[in-house]
Amino acid sequence: MDVRNQESDLKQLAEFVHEECQKRLKAYEAQPRDAAEHFETENEVLSGGYAYRQLYELVQNAADAILEAAEPQGRIHVRLSHNRLEAANTGAALDEPGIVALLNARSSPKRGNQIGRFGIGFKSLLKLGGRVDLTSRSVGLRFDPEACRDRIRRHLGLAKDAPAPGMRLAEVLDPAAESSPLSEASRWNWATTVVSAEIADETAFERLSQEIADFPAEFLLFLPSAISLELEVEGAAPRLLTKRIEDGLAVVSDGTNEARWKVFEASVKVDSPAARSDATHIQAREQVPLSWAVPVGGREQAGRFWAFFPTETQSRTSGILNAPWKLNSDRTNLIRGPWNEAIMQAAADLISGSLTALSTPEDCGAAVSAFPRQPERQDEIAVPLIRSLWDQIVSSEVLADVNGIPRSPSQLLRHFVEDTEICRSWADLASADARDRYLHPDCYSSEARVSRLNALVTEAKRRDMQVLAKSPANKWLDCIAHTDLAMARRTLAFTGNLLREKFKYGLFSVPEACLIPTADGGLAAPSEAVIVSGSAPPAGFLAVAEGLVSDKEARDILVNLMDVTELASASWSDILEASLTTAEDSNRPEDWENFWYNIASAPQEARQEYIDELDLERTKFRAVSGMWTSRSLLIVRESPSGFPEDHVMDPQFRQQIETTVPSGWLSEFPGIEESADRDDPDFKDYLRLLSPGFDEICREHSGSTPRYLPKFSSYSIRMPSGWRLLPVLPTASSAQLSRMLVGAIAQFAENASISEACAATMGGASGAT
Repeated sequence: MDVRNQESDLKQLAEFVHEECQKRLKAYEAQPRDAAEHFETENEVLSGGYAYRQLYELVQNAADAILEAAEPQGRIHVRLSHNRLEAANTGAALDEPGIVALLNARSSPKRGNQIGRFGIGFKSLLKLGGRVDLTSRSVGLRFDPEACRDRIRRHLGLAKDAPAPGMRLAEVLDPAAESSPLSEASRWNWATTVVSAEIADETAFERLSQEIADFPAEFLLFLPSAISLELEVEGAAPRLLTKRIEDGLAVVSDGTNEARWKVFEASVKVDSPAARSDATHIQAREQVPLSWAVPVGGREQAGRFWAFFPTETQSRTSGILNAPWKLNSDRTNLIRGPWNEAIMQAAADLISGSLTALSTPEDCGAAVSAFPRQPERQDEIAVPLIRSLWDQIVSSEVLADVNGIPRSPSQLLRHFVEDTEICRSWADLASADARDRYLHPDCYSSEARVSRLNALVTEAKRRDMQVLAKSPANKWLDCIAHTDLAMARRTLAFTGNLLREKFKYGLFSVPEACLIPTADGGLAAPSEAVIVSGSAPPAGFLAVAEGLVSDKEARDILVNLMDVTELASASWSDILEASLTTAEDSNRPEDWENFWYNIASAPQEARQEYIDELDLERTKFRAVSGMWTSRSLLIVRESPSGFPEDHVMDPQFRQQIETTVPSGWLSEFPGIEESADRDDPDFKDYLRLLSPGFDEICREHSGSTPRYLPKFSSYSIRMPSGWRLLPVLPTASSAQLSRMLVGAIAQFAENASISEACAATMGGASGAT
């Protein structure tokens, strides 16, 4: 700058300072009470949160000066000695609006991303107890609290101890003077502005020393310029805080540690009349700067709201959410109100729209870490932010599939086993279709992420949405099935590892996933597969591919962990039982055909051993009609003519099995007793049939007829075999069966009497003893 122009500017600004001070004194003349009121304003500053914010306020003002200058780089240096706190910066020099802000309170202009230059926080320097000099290249100001108070008292004729403010009048300093901190001989000759505050309070040095040690390097994240901040305590090594941009990340360093951050920014226009009315001069501005900084890597930390400096209010999100929030008088916590809620809504938009940008090739699940944590109480300040954020997350494409492509939560499935390494192994084997449908393994990389996924499911349910359904074990394993033997071996090894710790992974039985390549080129579930050697598999079973049978490790997994049967005489009982169970469960004709085929195919000794233990009521036989039905509902005839086709055994079927089953199974009438339930419709019909005879007996013996049929103490009743056939057989056969049933009942009664007599005899003998 030309020296003459500099002198001219100094003279002009000096006159402006003189005029402002004179206006202030005249204002006090017109309203003397203002002096006491301004004194109280300064006391409020010193008794509230500003009282211990001298370091923050000086750094804030310095940063604003650099922002105002719109320079790509800037420098701030704060130096603390036992008797002085100094702050120097590059950037815009002091101008008339800045002078007005310094001589007043709550009148600092807010421009763009500025924090608020020379606002009420500057008055916090009064707490240090001495003079404050602000020397800029344009003009210098000295604030001498005692001199200011004395001048106001004298001007108004007040008593020496009358309340009066200490920073409403200033003395002009010449920045070009030899004693100026900006002179060539000074350590601050590089600076545009230097603030120097005397320290008269003996306790301030220790406090400020600790604040310098604790000053957060993250402050630099929210400044558009590349600013270096040096913090120095006399006699100790300085802290140099820097920020640089590297691969799209903001890297902040304090000389010892570095942290990498992703910073997302938005400029928000608050249109709500209620919100704008709620804002004070500190927040209000045309465009509200909003920033979200998220740490990359490292330990997860609780997120907080910042109002350009940290507050104590948790945001329940990841990282730092920075904006001109409305704070309490201590400037430590957010307060409720329409202004903060309006910015929280904008913050939810910014966060939800930025989640996918957090993912990297090294961590595709990073977005999950940024999902909000659940509030401990529903009256927390952050609840409007959390609610708005979940409203958007539950339906937005914020979760990565296995391929790393963002999907909405409703499009994705959770893995059966939610362990990162297991899911990665699964993903290496999964089909292309499955990779599109399942969550990326990185979404499970910590317990905190699993907790966030659970919270997402809960929040979706509250909004009547179903997301992230958990896949059953069978379907999950089906996704990694391969007919290629090399891949199949890897799949079996993966499954075997799970089954070795099956209870840990919630596998309480062997999953029926079709994972096992078969000899015919297909895939079989463990219950369908059988290992054979030189023979065909039993009906309903599939032979395991020879390439797996000959592989010792694969065969061990199949037999010992997946319960695949090795075909041998001793294993036929298991095969027959599995075949029967399948037929019972499905009741499909082909499964009953397979069962009887396997009965015929089994070695005689194994077949006989199985039949001896078999409950015949479990089996079904083929009727002439083709229907498979219980033996108790079938009659056996050489010629089925004249009999109901559903109730006579197919002669061809009888010929197929007669050499493999006991002859008693193929007698003309059923030969086994049956237990009938009280609610069985056939049994109820039977009781109604008996009712007239029962009534007659009752009249003969008691002279009356019961209103109801007799009750039975047990739920099921023993019935003679074949009783259900009586209503459906031709007359001759029905009569023949009736004679047999009557004989069976008589025999049953005789046996019961003998049993009662034996019991009585034994009882008497016992009593005699």
